[in-house]
Amino acid sequence: MCQHYSGKWAGFHLTNGATVEFNNAIIRQAGEVRDEDTAVGLNPFGAAVFANDAQISFTNVTLSENTGPGLHLTSDDVSINNFERVRLSDNALPARIGLSHLNAFGSSPAISGNVENRIAVENGTSANDVVWHNVGVDYRIDGLYEFTAGTVAINPGVSIRAASGSELSFTGTSIIRAIGAPGSRIEMTGLDSLPGQWAGVTVQSDQQNIFDYVLLQHAGSASVVSNDLNQNGALRVYCSEPSPARLSLSHTRFQDSGSWGLFISETNCTVNIGNEVEYFDNALGDSNR
Repeated sequence: MCQHYSGKWAGFHLTNGATVEFNNAIIRQAGEVRDEDTAVGLNPFGAAVFANDAQISFTNVTLSENTGPGLHLTSDDVSINNFERVRLSDNALPARIGLSHLNAFGSSPAISGNVENRIAVENGTSANDVVWHNVGVDYRIDGLYEFTAGTVAINPGVSIRAASGSELSFTGTSIIRAIGAPGSRIEMTGLDSLPGQWAGVTVQSDQQNIFDYVLLQHAGSASVVSNDLNQNGALRVYCSEPSPARLSLSHTRFQDSGSWGLFISETNCTVNIGNEVEYFDNALGDSNR
């Protein structure tokens, strides 16, 4: 990022139901953080385009050399109607987005040269279908991400880096389908590569949940359900009635957990363990069952 140039102006703040189309545009050197804005919750991270209640379209747009994220979308009240040929370069961060905005990144924006070359995903709750697309850089999570309905698909090659204590939780009628591929596995790891840095993944859904070609590493700290490490694992499967969890595992590695690699709370879950499920250096062992 060019610190000498960035932050020359505030950028775009889109609120109160604004509808905006950005076409054939270059937005540079924005992201000035002003006290009068942050006092009312506007643009706290110095984004070039900040939105918290708006409908937005991007076509052939470059967001470059900005103080903070090129793009910051804060809530489900922001709808992306189009997202094509977007370039995010030489910013502090490419983008900071909510769970509902992940789907838009299927168009594979061009991301390069940012100080922190990863997409920050804000924590929250989702009851909708969500796709984590492989955009060539990591996603960063920080906090609790709770999915209560809908299908969550994590595509081959996706890398999710988790800050301390972060957790992905699948409850209700939600479905997790983390399906990688040979040579393009999904990686869910700690941000600082420390054993037990983040809580990991909780599955408490009786839908057909799948982990295939996945690395789950540095997880296994205390979770929302339990602070007892003996009741935790990098992947936690809960079996309480009336909806005991269902899960299929294959080609998955549990490594450097701060507790168990795989924790299954009771015996009435349906957990199908297929080929090449591996465990390495987990503090309490491979699995509690």
